[in-house]
Amino acid sequence: GIDWGKVFELKTYENAYVNITTESCYFQNEIHITDKSIKPLYFYQIPLFLASPGHVYYLRERFGFDLFDDLIDHSYDNETDHRKRFFMVLEQILWLNNNQNHVKEYYRKNKNRLFKNRLIASQIKDSKNDINFFFGLILYLFNKVFKEFTNAYLGSVRILLKGCLLG
Repeated sequence: GIDWGKVFELKTYENAYVNITTESCYFQNEIHITDKSIKPLYFYQIPLFLASPGHVYYLRERFGFDLFDDLIDHSYDNETDHRKRFFMVLEQILWLNNNQNHVKEYYRKNKNRLFKNRLIASQIKDSKNDINFFFGLILYLFNKVFKEFTNAYLGSVRILLKGCLLG
């Protein structure tokens, strides 16, 4: 497994309570979880996501992460209008910034929840479930493309042979 503590500069994560994560997919209507979403949870941070709709829900339901709904209003996760979703996230950022003492106290009182998230993140990096899923997906797509290519190729051969036999 990957030891994220050795891969990433720890100083980037150790001096912040909150992590504003910009995911790869924002405008698309697909959920794309990358290491960017897992890192703040691994490094004991409270995440806020600039991502496609349903991202927060998926992290919670698929992996079981605690996303601190009692501190952050993640209702932006349900918003499909990209502009509105952006401003909803911005409102949360401003609220957190204007309530820094509250955030620090909340963090101090909820370390057990942060530790649990790190445990979950640690288990993800060692999990074979997602790797097996992606290998299966690649195999499926390869077979589908190969079948379509073979059918197109055989169709061309049939047309060529038909032309030769008739010509």
